[in-house]
Amino acid sequence: VETLRQTAIPVLALYGGSDFVVPAEINARKLRRWLTEAGNEEFEIVTYPGADHSLSLAAGFQGAGEWPERFFRWPRPAPGAYAKLVSWVREHTAATDD
Repeated sequence: VETLRQTAIPVLALYGGSDFVVPAEINARKLRRWLTEAGNEEFEIVTYPGADHSLSLAAGFQGAGEWPERFFRWPRPAPGAYAKLVSWVREHTAATDD
């Protein structure tokens, strides 16, 4: 907590809205408060509804009955999560021609 209250560098926090390990609502609220106490204005907090701790949408059986009404859905990334990460890093780092 004390480190976050002193953090002045850009911060991107990505949360899964269905994460039971790190509950998004509780942690985002705390992070926002601590970074604001630090005077940090360069942070962004994004929550992806339905995503879990790995920013994936749930896997498992969908539907009822037999195939094709009931099927297995593989885990998949929360839409936009990886694109957000890449674009944010590009915006907050300097590219070189080296």
